[in-house]
Amino acid sequence: MDVSVIRCSSQIAGVVVYARGAVVTRRVALPGAIPDGPLSLVISNISPLADAGSLRATIEGDRELLGLDSRLVHPEIVQDPGALRDKLDAIQRDIDMLEALRTSAHAHNHRLRGCALETRPRRKMRKAPEARTRDALAASSLLDALVGQEDDRVEQLELQLHERRRALEAARVALAQANAEQSGRGSEPRRDMSVQISAGKGRLDKLEVSYNVSAARWWPAYTVRLSEGSTRASLAIEAFVAQATGEDWEGVELGLCTADMIRDVRLPELPSLRLGRKQAPRATGYRPPPGDLDLLFKGYDGAPPPPKGAVDDARTPRDKQEKSAFPDGAPQPAHERSKNAPTLVGGYARADEESDLGAPYPPQMMAFPSAAPLAKRGGGLLSAMGGAFDAAFGASEGSGMPAAASPVTRTLQESGAGGGGPGGRREQAPPEPAPLELAAVWLNFEMLVLLDPAHNPRRGRLERRPTPALGRAEWVAASIDTLEAPRGASDPLASRGLFDHRFDAEGRLDLASTGLPARVPLLSAEAPCRSVFRTTPRVTPEVFREVELDNPFEAPLLPGPADVFVDGALLRTSQIEAVDRGGVLRVGLGVEERLRVARNVRVNETSRGLLGGTIEIDHRVRVELSSSLSTPALVVVRDRIPVTDDKEVEIALRSSDPVAMPFDQADLGHPIRGGQEWTVQLPAGAKRTIEYEVAISLPSKRELVGGNRRE
Repeated sequence: MDVSVIRCSSQIAGVVVYARGAVVTRRVALPGAIPDGPLSLVISNISPLADAGSLRATIEGDRELLGLDSRLVHPEIVQDPGALRDKLDAIQRDIDMLEALRTSAHAHNHRLRGCALETRPRRKMRKAPEARTRDALAASSLLDALVGQEDDRVEQLELQLHERRRALEAARVALAQANAEQSGRGSEPRRDMSVQISAGKGRLDKLEVSYNVSAARWWPAYTVRLSEGSTRASLAIEAFVAQATGEDWEGVELGLCTADMIRDVRLPELPSLRLGRKQAPRATGYRPPPGDLDLLFKGYDGAPPPPKGAVDDARTPRDKQEKSAFPDGAPQPAHERSKNAPTLVGGYARADEESDLGAPYPPQMMAFPSAAPLAKRGGGLLSAMGGAFDAAFGASEGSGMPAAASPVTRTLQESGAGGGGPGGRREQAPPEPAPLELAAVWLNFEMLVLLDPAHNPRRGRLERRPTPALGRAEWVAASIDTLEAPRGASDPLASRGLFDHRFDAEGRLDLASTGLPARVPLLSAEAPCRSVFRTTPRVTPEVFREVELDNPFEAPLLPGPADVFVDGALLRTSQIEAVDRGGVLRVGLGVEERLRVARNVRVNETSRGLLGGTIEIDHRVRVELSSSLSTPALVVVRDRIPVTDDKEVEIALRSSDPVAMPFDQADLGHPIRGGQEWTVQLPAGAKRTIEYEVAISLPSKRELVGGNRRE
């Protein structure tokens, strides 16, 4: 039965940006009438950075979804790169021409300045000295004029270069901030997605496709607007979003999530702990080497050589690439050896040599996970060996590494091709170094391969698979991941806490694919607020103003910058900490100049007890507050009294007016001892006084470190 192919247009309807990466959802415009037979709907113009393995489709209607596939499509006609790129190229050509002219002008100027006029008379002179002097002065004037002209030319070229470089920087910024259409990305490949629909007479009501892209991230930000004397407040949750997916998000429903886009949902393995018993070693995929590695290749070495041409036909393309370019018996030059190949000491890799995997080579690398995975990687080599593999590696899969694995005592080092073949001379390997702990990266069997035994001195051992170069999607994702965060912004990966949350924007938003952070609004709500003035006169004689807001959202607030507006004017940008649901958000507004505070201390030292054996030191502290505000102010005064762990020293708060309340500021993450707090209601234009007395008693023969007087 023929499959009908229909091309459909689509539009990005929603995007959820995670801590790293995003999920893009497209809404497909379905045709009005569809055939009854099997159907293939092709959705084109999808970002080439979309992860092909993440494609998903949701269908509503009477037909069934059979399958999905995608492919990259390269444009047949190279489109115009765009006016912005043309302008950038033109400015760059002007700069190259001006730099060449400047270099030529500098060289000409240098030659002119190197010219010297000789005015001394010679023996055979046809001209009179007066005429020769006039000619010399005229030549000197001409030379000075030429040097001046070249200096002016160099100065003009420098000015033109400065202007063109500024224009180049402006053009680069404009190109970076342009959307995909303006930047002329029409010549880039795009991805086509094909959705297979079953046959039937039903209809299709809705079709949405989604896919993952890695080049996206976000940072939280906030805006606080205060009005009516800081009695009303509006809190807005915003975010800096950066995306370089190659698609412009226009009119999308945006959601920001603190979770990871890809997460391992497997249950963790919880090992049991038995006190008083020896714990069994954790099972790994390591398998110790056999007693004699040569037995594994005995049949291979004794086999007759294959007919000419049969070897190349039996090899895979990868084996053909790894075939040695040097004739048998010729040693391979040092500069032609693979950069990834380790230095061999007696047939083993040096344990102190770092590999590309970030860990040293183990002294004996004979780690085979199991027969099935190894046969898959080894190709036809292990198939030809037959039962030799089972005889040489009889240990069960997953057996742990023994405490003292017997090292391989002998390796093959052929004097000819260095691989196999009968009649080769074998040399005894030097003593094996002490076994090292096998690095975990060497148990990543997907990166280990077995090479051709005929041209590999380390045959029978696993080698690293060459690390592939980063593709374009990985490169773009890395550029977004290393993007510099906006000032004061925090990464959700580090500040999200123990629970994840998703913030959905109230309206539809536009976000161009520029790779630069763009600030977008998400949510806003009115919040009850109150002004609080805080001061610590022992530290600074200033009063600071804060606004306390109750979190009006059913969501936590992450750390980030908050722009504070008072009556429509930007006052400052404060840094807020994490606030849970129902918590209190404190926003600092800086120093309040209309409130003054002064702290004075009087100390009285007396002796008491039998024969004056005890010294009592009284500290009377007086804190004076004065207000020039037109409204009442709630002032919180904080101070500390001395504390001690010495049993011979007694400290007591004898009196306090008004009554002090202890505090430890544990909510700020910096707990203290001896903290005292006074909350004072200060009327408009009034003054208030706080007085308290602290007594310290200690033996008269002792003295406090730093002096007995505590200021």
